[in-house]
Amino acid sequence: MIKLELLIFEHKIDEVKEVLREIGIKKISTFEVKEYGQGHIHKEGYRGAQYTVDFITKINVSILLDSTERLDKILHILSVANVDADVLVYEVMQGYTISKRDLSKNDFDF
Repeated sequence: MIKLELLIFEHKIDEVKEVLREIGIKKISTFEVKEYGQGHIHKEGYRGAQYTVDFITKINVSILLDSTERLDKILHILSVANVDADVLVYEVMQGYTISKRDLSKNDFDF
C-alpha cells in the first residue's frame, strides 16, 4: 500500500477532488495546516494597522492507494490539471481498522 499526501492551496481543493473522483478514489482525508516559509512573508493592513502575515493556510489531502499505477496516474493528471502541490509518498507496510468493541472482553481482533 502507498500513502500519498498532497499539500495544496485552499482554493484548489475542489479541482483535486474532481481529479481524484475521475480516477476512482472514493475516500480521502483532509485537514487544514499552516505553512511557514521565507517566500510567504508579507505585510497586510487592517484599519490602519500593519501586521506581518507569515503563515499560509493550506489543505493536506491524504490518500491510501493499492498500487503504483494509480500513483503514477494521479501525479500525471495533477500535473496536466496545473495543480501546484507538494507531494509526499510513503510506503505503508500494514494497515489496521480499529472499531468499537465490547470492553468486557479481553481479546483483540487484528
